[in-house]
Amino acid sequence: MQRKRELYGRQRERALLHALVTDAQAGPVLLLRGDVGTGKTALLDDAVAHARVHRPGTIVLRCAGGEPDAALPFSGLLDLLTPVLDRTERLPDFQRRALTEALGLCPPTAQTGELTVRTALRTLLAALPAPVLLVADDVPDLDPATRAALLFLARRPVPGTAVLLAARTGPERHDLPTLDLTGIDADAARALLDARGVRGAHTAALITAAEGNPLALTELPEPGPAPLPARLRSAFADRARALPEQTRTLLLTAAAESRGATASVLAAARHLKLPATALADAETAGLLDVTGPTLRFRHPLLRSVVYADAPSAERARVHTALALALTGHEALWHRALAATEPDEDLAAALERDADAIAGRGGLTAATTVLTRAAELSPDPAHGTRRFASAAHAAWKSGHPETARALTARTDRGSPELARLEGLIAYSSGDQPGALRQLVRAAETHAAHAPAAAAALLFMACDAAEHAGLDEDLRRTALRITTLDLPPRHHAYGRLLAAGPGAHDDPWAVLDAAPEELGTSRVHRWLWPLAITRDAPDPAPVRDFAERACAEIAAEGVQALLPRPLLWLADLECRTGRIAAAAEHAQEALRCTRDLDQPVARADALALLARIAALHGDPACRTYADEATALALPLRNRAAQAEASWARALLALAQGDTAEAVEHLLPVPGIHSRIARLSAPDLAQARGAVPEAEADAYAADPFARARASLARGEHLRRDRRATAAREHLRQAAALFEGLGLTVWRDRARAELRAAGGTAPTALPHLTSQEHEVARLAAQGLSNREIGARLTMSPRTAGYHLYKLFPKLGITSRAQLRDLNL
Repeated sequence: MQRKRELYGRQRERALLHALVTDAQAGPVLLLRGDVGTGKTALLDDAVAHARVHRPGTIVLRCAGGEPDAALPFSGLLDLLTPVLDRTERLPDFQRRALTEALGLCPPTAQTGELTVRTALRTLLAALPAPVLLVADDVPDLDPATRAALLFLARRPVPGTAVLLAARTGPERHDLPTLDLTGIDADAARALLDARGVRGAHTAALITAAEGNPLALTELPEPGPAPLPARLRSAFADRARALPEQTRTLLLTAAAESRGATASVLAAARHLKLPATALADAETAGLLDVTGPTLRFRHPLLRSVVYADAPSAERARVHTALALALTGHEALWHRALAATEPDEDLAAALERDADAIAGRGGLTAATTVLTRAAELSPDPAHGTRRFASAAHAAWKSGHPETARALTARTDRGSPELARLEGLIAYSSGDQPGALRQLVRAAETHAAHAPAAAAALLFMACDAAEHAGLDEDLRRTALRITTLDLPPRHHAYGRLLAAGPGAHDDPWAVLDAAPEELGTSRVHRWLWPLAITRDAPDPAPVRDFAERACAEIAAEGVQALLPRPLLWLADLECRTGRIAAAAEHAQEALRCTRDLDQPVARADALALLARIAALHGDPACRTYADEATALALPLRNRAAQAEASWARALLALAQGDTAEAVEHLLPVPGIHSRIARLSAPDLAQARGAVPEAEADAYAADPFARARASLARGEHLRRDRRATAAREHLRQAAALFEGLGLTVWRDRARAELRAAGGTAPTALPHLTSQEHEVARLAAQGLSNREIGARLTMSPRTAGYHLYKLFPKLGITSRAQLRDLNL
């Protein structure tokens, strides 16, 4: 009856949720947001009931947050997935292992990344045989690992799964479809009070005082001057205080247990010597709902009030009882919550436990456990080390604000502090400043931890590249060659100093990796990618980048994932995989929002602007403006220059060469690498006519297509129609393969003007395959094709091997009969 009362005046919201849960095939997502008592939980309950009646067979998965959950990694996810845990056997082996280890269902065998767990969650939901309704209440109070997994899922909807989340109104910002709940109107409020049997002259004052809040209308005995949330908390606290002492202790035990496990609460109650009737008394009082193995507070606020209102000594007594009733990590954490004075043995046990938690993919929970370990450390030196470790875990898991707060609790003389400040600045601060801080941190580690110093210098090089400081980049990279490290490390330093195209084979660079990088699989993949990402033939580097992203994601260091994702997207642009590039750039953008990384977010927006420009999409301007607004205060000159390049490409797509020149002229003064990459566009905007095969960026099929178009346009204007048609036909085919219809139509129009006809579209060939096929049709050997397209003869042969079945042919001779 109580839940029904809270639904008064919510007909519109109920209708919306009913429509969502009965149309789960579209993968709808909705965040309910409102103050305490506005009816979020009641609406979720109503949506679940509606789904069960109107869509029989719906699998309902549900969890809710609780304040003591922070150190229990994926505890909310375990509650959520308990009904379908038997389906995990259908997952790919590595996902099944990651998920079951994260949930604590088996011992960890290796480092598990949170991203792998999140991906496994999506795979599991997609594989379920019936519609799924996923409901999470009080999302901000879920353990951080579960909260991040749910937000990851909500931003990447799964067909067949409806996702309903609920959160209190607060400063957190989410880019999710949101329904804000405000107070109900006066008529609905009067109807609710009437249903309670509350009538009389004071009802008008009560309605005004309740501000339309349904919970206030059902719980507040009379109007009052205090703010509404305070009055609600006070009303619940008064109800709890009026109970017998043993019932209050039972309620406190349930609030502290946080998982809603009836057996655990009863086991702790026995250690507290509470009578068996205490749980029934709490139910009778209407404060707890018990359904077999699970129990829930009648309202989430009640649980919070019961826990916060209890004296600290009573909370410690309850946590001690729970520690005796539970085992493993949960028992240890309750011991930590019960502790009231420093305890090195307990702090050391928590530190070891944090390592195990991180191994299960719970870096965010490890941060909480390490923080408590630091607080319980009698020795200030141990405390500083543990605070620093907690801050590092927070940074790696993508929580820079938490990392900043923890660095403030770290001794100012600690070498770890310099490293942490540099890492935080690298992902979210002024890039020249990040360069200086990272170099300074590297110097503090150079003597006693040279491999760690090299890793910091590597990131300093990336900060220098963002800032457009070429000489600083070179000098920083060469500093690696002076560290007390083996020759392989020094060779990596020299390659970094030479620039991002210093080597053309990332796999060879990986094979030559210094042994010291073996302790960090992330850097083991990042360094070769950074060294080779501008190689003349981007195809093998793209393949390497795809593998690198998978390896880094599996490692769980979320803070470093956006960088290789963006490099992968850029390489896909260069190899003509425009759709894949857009997908990875969007994923990088989502990651930077999840991780609060404005530096990489500016990079992602600038790359998306460039991709939109290739399609002639005006959205380019929006992306470019957002990128520039972020880049300027951070002095991320790479993103600033790329945004200008994108605007120029859009102008070229629209035939406005003057505007293109205007956007491109400042680029050399902003960033040298972007100036080099955009130089062919500036030359063509100024009227230069490059040879199609001699373009400065010839491995890029878009640049090659543009060069062919420009050459064809020039030849047509020079009245050499026959020669023009060959170049224009090639340009149209390349643009077709790239899926760039604006440019394709322009090339076809020029071709018609030259007296030719558009080639037969071969959309099932990639642009690279189309080029290989065209040259093979002309009789060129694999070696000649490779030389022409800047690839190895083996790669050319591989492309032919793949495209023959697509074209329904079996020999090179048959290529001549096709209109390529």
